[in-house]
Amino acid sequence: MGPRRRLPMAKRRRDGTEHPRKGERQNYEEADRMSQVFEQYYREQSIASDEEDFRALLDILALPLPSAFRITASSRSRDLIREQLESKFTTLLQNSGMSPPIKLPWYPDNLGWTVDAPRFALRKDDALKEFHNFLITQNNIGLINRQEAVSMIPPLVLDVSPGMRVVDLCAAPGSKTAQLLDMLQGGCASPPTDEGLIVANDADVKRCWMLAHQLKRFSYPSLVVTSHSAVNFPAFEETFDRVLCDVPCSGDGTLRKAPDLWAKWNPQLALGLHRLQNLIARRGFELLKDSGLMVYSTCSFNPLENEAVVLALLRRFQGSIELVDSDRILPGLKRRKGMQFWKVPDFSSKGSSFFTSFADVPEHRRKRVVQTLFPPEKDEDSLRDVLPRCMRIMPHDQNTGGFFVAILRKTNSSTNDTTVGNSGNRFSSVRAPAQSHGTEEDESRITGRGDEEDEIEEKTTEMDQSAGQEMTGDQEPVKDDRASSRLFTDDPMVLLKERDPTASQTISEFYGIDAEVLERHFMTRGTGNNSKKIYFVSESVREIALRSVRASGVGDIRIVHGGVRILESCKREGQQSFRIAAEGAWLMKSLVSKRVVVLARDQFRWLMHAELPLPLTSVEVSSAREVLSALSVGPCLFVDSDENEAVSGWRGRRSLDLMVSREELGIIRHRLPVIRSEMITTGDEGTVLEPPPSREELPSLSPLDPTNMTELKTAGRDNILTAVEDA
Repeated sequence: MGPRRRLPMAKRRRDGTEHPRKGERQNYEEADRMSQVFEQYYREQSIASDEEDFRALLDILALPLPSAFRITASSRSRDLIREQLESKFTTLLQNSGMSPPIKLPWYPDNLGWTVDAPRFALRKDDALKEFHNFLITQNNIGLINRQEAVSMIPPLVLDVSPGMRVVDLCAAPGSKTAQLLDMLQGGCASPPTDEGLIVANDADVKRCWMLAHQLKRFSYPSLVVTSHSAVNFPAFEETFDRVLCDVPCSGDGTLRKAPDLWAKWNPQLALGLHRLQNLIARRGFELLKDSGLMVYSTCSFNPLENEAVVLALLRRFQGSIELVDSDRILPGLKRRKGMQFWKVPDFSSKGSSFFTSFADVPEHRRKRVVQTLFPPEKDEDSLRDVLPRCMRIMPHDQNTGGFFVAILRKTNSSTNDTTVGNSGNRFSSVRAPAQSHGTEEDESRITGRGDEEDEIEEKTTEMDQSAGQEMTGDQEPVKDDRASSRLFTDDPMVLLKERDPTASQTISEFYGIDAEVLERHFMTRGTGNNSKKIYFVSESVREIALRSVRASGVGDIRIVHGGVRILESCKREGQQSFRIAAEGAWLMKSLVSKRVVVLARDQFRWLMHAELPLPLTSVEVSSAREVLSALSVGPCLFVDSDENEAVSGWRGRRSLDLMVSREELGIIRHRLPVIRSEMITTGDEGTVLEPPPSREELPSLSPLDPTNMTELKTAGRDNILTAVEDA
């Protein structure tokens, strides 16, 4: 057999078919899963223990990646989902001749799961349609998160707990941020009592909107989504307890999930990315408070993107940084130690030559081949000795993707064990690119991010092309551009009482909300007295939002989203009013003293199962009927007195309706089965509603399955049921 082609330069595959053109999606089964350049480069870098181990790596990289997901810890349905996986779907997959879902042995509380089948197999196999619909629907609802197994590791080792201040510098599309939010809530299915803060940042504003959409289900008032280059992320008044730097990378650890990367892979990618990764990691460590932790991670095998960046941090921050030993973290996870020696490729040579030290690099090449790319020098034994504390995840160890993780702690000099003396820092001269806000433009063009969930099936409206253009802080806001106003520069978050005092007073009187709470925690966006969406924010978010507003209306912290959308404007009979947003119902429960309908557990459950809209005459319980009769037409809040449930509703002239998505209502119905059958009747003949099916299984709730729910008439997770206009 002749030598294999160098696929990065090849125009055709071996069978003569052309590689897909730029922008075209390659068929998964047709992808050529090999590259001579890849093999030569990593064999030279010795990323495997021996030749047999390296062949095992190549063999598994040619196989599709198993599907993985995690159950949301703060979900009230997590036990139900776990039961379904262990019973119904285990049987279903076994009957189809496949391995059943198995627990990730290293994920706490049995919340991480994997299925030994790639996503395209789940999609195409009719026998697995029910399981596939289950995964898609529960992901859209937020009860599970479809996420590559190895990308779950960085948030876990970051050791986040409620009350902490956390920043994710490269957050989109948001699966790791969602995991961090889940941890900040302490695994509780109720709003957090300890006020923390999580800042989710990304350089691309379109990705930030997708990020905000994915995170809204947590109803976390201490969430801020910002759009900045991570390299130039602005300083906050307080530093952070935890920083996550899951940086843009070459992504060769995701080759099993994205085999089209084989044709694009080139070791030269690492040279340009190293500078960006180094700058992001440096900025992340600067944001960290004393004794705080930062996790630096990539989905790459390349030591130039991994250990070389960690080494640069150790050199730059010597005396105040510690590389944490990760050997005993996450028992059950098979990991390998960080590398102590590696080589830097010489791309000026036609052959496969490498530099072994910076001294070998010609003077005219040193602007590109920088000193921080190289391993520790001979007099840096103390640094070389700690590099094995890094964590390398190899795909053939536990049938996963590839990943790199390093845990770094900011310490005082007296407690730092990686100090190499005070002889001066020879390695701190990595210059930032000339553009102040464009250093992460490559991020949107690099496919390897480790947790790109390409099947989340978000149904958000596509934004105008101009929405992706960044605006620097000294630019004047474009007030007449509606597409631009959807961003954040000309629509800063401001206190509701200051922007729209009429709306503030209306809300306070209508819902009975304490004036001080409304004054301090209710914010809105836009210019003028027309507040369409109102957000509840924590003290921390309020201070950040107020700081971001200057006299010109544009601040140095560019906020895309903050807090929880709690109210939305709606007009009724010519009067302006505000209905409760679905994601804000939990928070409103503790804020309002009016427009609240408190129901006993059985009453609340019957309402959830009733055919909607529900005629008021169908309510047979006198106490509930009296409360509803006393309410004027308009929005209200239904609260379960016995359980932690609250649902936004609408009291019409002659009927009731629930202001939640159909999918969410379906989940509520199966989580809360009917207790009694005497509570609510329906229809002109007063027939009693039959109890729902038993609680043996959680439905797939596919949007296209009429047996599970009414067919959706419009797309998206936010299909709020229209308020009934009673004749």
